[in-house]
Amino acid sequence: MNLDGLRVISVDPSLRSTGLYCNWKDSSETISCKSASHVGALFHLGNVLSSRCIGADAMLVEDYAYGKAGMSKSLTSMGEVRGVITYIAKKENVSIFPVPIQTWKSRVPKLPRKVNTKSGLMEYARCASEAYHRPFATPDEADAFMMFDAVRTLLQVEPTHKLSVLMTEILLGGLQFVSE
Repeated sequence: MNLDGLRVISVDPSLRSTGLYCNWKDSSETISCKSASHVGALFHLGNVLSSRCIGADAMLVEDYAYGKAGMSKSLTSMGEVRGVITYIAKKENVSIFPVPIQTWKSRVPKLPRKVNTKSGLMEYARCASEAYHRPFATPDEADAFMMFDAVRTLLQVEPTHKLSVLMTEILLGGLQFVSE
């Protein structure tokens, strides 16, 4: 199983700054919703994502960091974001695959830890750009691309991985849609 020939959109989700990578366009972008209200940000994310999903076969979405201390408010917000993403995938008839954070982060080059300051985030994006020899404007774009690249590599190296088996079933028509 591999991703060759499939149109895959990779999503690093967040309410205010969602990273996207589309393999068939070889493009990365950030959906930024910093000035909108919470509900406005969700609508903006849905509208932009819907337009980017046209023609996609599959969507890789970074899964939650379950069990992380002090994350209950963030998980609630991420649940809403994930709901929008899942709705758009279903509406656009795109198969969705949650990718656990450690599944992809363990397969990328060692980068500096993301420090939540403007300079720290830009340093992370710069290091990712150097490691992959491609420009990333934000860490979110970098993460979306790196997740796609890690899953592509995983599916080539470990074809019996459960994500590969699930993708094979869905893309060969065994299942139409996956939700958690």
